[in-house]
Amino acid sequence: MGHAITYFDFDLKVDRAAAQEMVNQFCRENCDPLEHGGIPDVIAAPIVWKNSTKPFADFQAAKEFLFDGALSNPYVPVAVQYRTEGEPSGATISLNERCERLLEEIRSMREKALPRNRKSAFIGCPECGSKLSREHLGDRWKCPVCDHDLRAPSAVRAIDSKQGKLVKTRDMLHEARVRDGRRAPIRWAVIAEVHC
Repeated sequence: MGHAITYFDFDLKVDRAAAQEMVNQFCRENCDPLEHGGIPDVIAAPIVWKNSTKPFADFQAAKEFLFDGALSNPYVPVAVQYRTEGEPSGATISLNERCERLLEEIRSMREKALPRNRKSAFIGCPECGSKLSREHLGDRWKCPVCDHDLRAPSAVRAIDSKQGKLVKTRDMLHEARVRDGRRAPIRWAVIAEVHC
C-alpha cells in the first residue's frame, strides 16, 4: 500500500475529456483493482478545474500549491493555471551563465580540496588523530574513522562562500524567469494522486 502522485501539464485550451482520460490512465496503471473492491477499471474522480485562481508564476509554484493540498480530498485531481517561462531576457541569460560558471568553479574547488591531491603519503585526521593513506582515500574527503572533514578549513570556507553566491544567483535567476513569464502563455498544471 502506498501513494502515487504525478503532475500533468496541459495547454490552456486542452480538451478536458482527453485530460480526464490521461488521469484515468494513470489511475489504471497505478491502482490495484483488488484494493478497490475488485473493480477492474479504476478511474479518477473528475478533475476540478480552478479557473478563479490567479495563474501561478511558474510550474514549480503550481506544483507546490497542488501538493500542499488544493482540496480537502487528496484523491481528487485538481487543475490550476500557471505561466510558462517567457522569452529569456538579457538579464536571465546572464544570470544563467553566471550560475553555470559558479557551478564549474565549485566543482573545480572541490576537486582541488580533496585530500588525495596533497603531497604527503599520509593524511592526519585533526579530530581522531588517525593516519590515513592518501592513496587509499580516493575521492573521500571525510575521515573513515570519525567522519571529520579532512579538507583544509580555508578551502571549506571558500567552497561554502561560493555556494552561498550560487544560491543567491539562483534566486535572482528564478525571479528573472518569473519576470520573463509575466507575458508568457498560460497552461494548466494538474495533480493526480492515487492510493495503490
